[in-house]
Order: sequence, then C-alpha cells, then structure tokens
Amino acid sequence: AGVSGGRGGGGGRGGGGGAEAEARQAIRAEFALHVARKAVSDGRWSDALHELRALVSARPHSPHLWRALAACSVSMAAHDRRRLTDLKFLCRLLGRARDCAPVVLAIAHCLMHTRQWRLALGEYARLLPTPAPAPAPAAAAAADGSGDAGAPADDALPPPPPPPVAFAAREAHLPPLVCLCIAVCLLNQVVSRSVASADATAAHALAWLSEYAERRGLEQETLYNLGRALHQLGALDLARRCYEGALVATPEPHCGREGEDLRRESAYNLALIFRASGNAALARKVLREHLTV
Repeated sequence: AGVSGGRGGGGGRGGGGGAEAEARQAIRAEFALHVARKAVSDGRWSDALHELRALVSARPHSPHLWRALAACSVSMAAHDRRRLTDLKFLCRLLGRARDCAPVVLAIAHCLMHTRQWRLALGEYARLLPTPAPAPAPAAAAAADGSGDAGAPADDALPPPPPPPVAFAAREAHLPPLVCLCIAVCLLNQVVSRSVASADATAAHALAWLSEYAERRGLEQETLYNLGRALHQLGALDLARRCYEGALVATPEPHCGREGEDLRRESAYNLALIFRASGNAALARKVLREHLTV
C-alpha cells in the first residue's frame, strides 16, 4: 500500500512538473518576444527576425506573434529597403501546419506583394469553406420517391448555377482585409489583361468590394478604397462620389489605434479625375482647399 501511495504521489508531482514546464515555456516565449522587439528598436534586423521566426515556428496560431513579425518586416523594409518576403520559411512552416490560417494568409500576402496575383488568389481561396456537392436532380427525386424511375436521365432539370464567389465570404467569416485583398488581386488581373474574361473578373472584384464595404462599414477608409478601385476600372463618376464622401468623412479608430486620415489622398485623386474630364479650375480648387500648406 505504501509503494502504491508513493507512485500516486509521484504522478501528482509529474503533473505539477508539466504545468511548471508550460509556465517556463510561456515565460521564455515572452522574454524572447521582448528581446526581438528590442532588437527591432536597435536596428538589429537579423537578430529580431531570428527570434521571431523561432517563436512563430513554435506557436504558429498566435496572432500577436504574427503581428510582431509583420511589424519587424515593415520596419526593416522602411530602413534598408530590402525585400522581406521569405516564402521559403513560410512554406516550411505550412508543411508542418497545413490547417493554420495565419500561415496561409501570410503566404497569400507575400505572393500579392510580389505581384503573383493568380497564386495569391489560390492561397486566399484556401480560407473559404468548401461547398458541399449538390446532389443530382434525378438522384434527389429517386431518394424522395417523387421521380419516375423509367424517365431518361436527359429529362432531368439542370442544377442551378452556383452563387457568386463573394457570397462564400459570409460563410467563412473572413475579416474585411481579406475581402479587400482578394478584390485587389482580381482588379490587378483585369488591369494587366492576364485573364480571358475581363468583364467577369471585374464583376467578381466588385462583388468582393461590396462584401468588404458591408463588413467594414462606409467610413473614410472604405470610401477611399472603393473610389480607388472604381478609379482603376475607369468608372470615374462613381469614383468621384466615393472620393467626395471620403473628404467629408472622419477617420475611425480601429484596434485601439487612431485611423489614418485619407483626405489628402482622396483630394489628389479627385483632382486627377477633374483634370481628366477637362475641368482644370475645379481641380485647382480641390487642391487649394485640401492640399495647400
């Protein structure tokens, strides 16, 4: 009985040791994150990337680690103008965690940054739910008992057409940024003339933009992005309305940070539209009101 009790006590200590080991790992990860942030502030980019990549590899589902890695990449690109798109690291990480949405999203962003629009769309599509195959009408009628077993298969009604691809975002609960990135990839394919049906691709891009606006709300950033997309497609009158709405809107804070004021960018693009339409006086008025120091 004494031996058995001793084993039970050892099992309890083992469970406590496991909890202590997890606590030590969490403390080490937090300390390594502080070391990486200090390296970023000191300009030691290689040390910061080494620490952050090790942390992300160990905990690929942690959002704040991905935010730290993205902040390090942006800071490094701003200082030494080097490309930080490390697809090899991300692909190795994806091989170990194939169902990790942050890794898929990072790869898609990197591909979009390198202007590989088709590949980026393929990665973004992995975040969408896979629709269940619809049963054949003849099979469904036979299952219900309402169909005629002797009727030929050619008499069966064709299946309904699939809904637009943007409606899949409502089932996937995608953030507005992902909807915007998909629309940007589609728009760039239209502009670069790398698709067979430019009209259909533009319609899909507008559908994703509509989904983005519905999720984000018609605030200043949304109006500017909509105006920029319509401006790129050549719909100048619609783009003008969006830019004018962005001029009178105020930036909204997001995630505890102040929103970026886009009135100057909107005024400059609006002046470009006025100049293209031959109204130079109105273009000068807009520039004088919003871009004069």
